[in-house]
Amino acid sequence: MYPVFDTIMGSGILVLGILSIIILVLYFVSPKYAIILWIQNNILIVGFVIALGGVMGSLIYSEIIGFEPCRLCWYQRVALFPIALLSGIAIIKKHSWITLYGLVLSIIGGIIAIYHIILEKNIFGDAVNLPCAADAVSCTVQYVYVFDGLITIPSMSFVVFFALFTVFFIGSKK
Repeated sequence: MYPVFDTIMGSGILVLGILSIIILVLYFVSPKYAIILWIQNNILIVGFVIALGGVMGSLIYSEIIGFEPCRLCWYQRVALFPIALLSGIAIIKKHSWITLYGLVLSIIGGIIAIYHIILEKNIFGDAVNLPCAADAVSCTVQYVYVFDGLITIPSMSFVVFFALFTVFFIGSKK
């Protein structure tokens, strides 16, 4: 429907995912790399920017483009939106307590996103299908299909949660 926007979002998600993997690997190789130390010193801002990007992407798809979120999309939003809000408040108040909450919420959101990907790709058939209301959007509808299906809305969500997990995990080890 919006192929240019989808491609831009998909490309950004790929970059975010690759950077998150590289940063996590670097952390385990040596936690003294400059990028790791920078993330630890700027955890609130980095977490806020990633979470805000996820919130904005989700709202653009639902409120501007008009994709109605399914039940699992809403559950993922319930995990994501508080991270953005709490990170923003923590920046203003200069509190680092958000780290634990961000870590827990990113794990919960990531697990929901993985389940959503499993449903969307029909990996285990209908055995794990969450029943949707008759008048609700199915959790298997693929509104976005970029790079031969590598990037869909649930995979975008997973990458955002993985990036947030990476940032909060590294930040919690300061």
